[in-house]
Amino acid sequence: MEIIDINKNKRTQKLTEQLLGVWETSVRATHLFLSECEMENIKQYVPASIKRNYKFNSDGQ
Repeated sequence: MEIIDINKNKRTQKLTEQLLGVWETSVRATHLFLSECEMENIKQYVPASIKRNYKFNSDGQ
């Protein structure tokens, strides 16, 4: 596994959208107990969290 450090000030909107898509796909596959309303409520906070985190795995793990 390779970890790529992308400075939080250099994260593009496109990267944030891609990572949000990965998050949503993963959560929908593993959190079947969440309602659509709950999912959408949580999802609104994910982009801000992505922007605060410092490192991402390049292989998605």
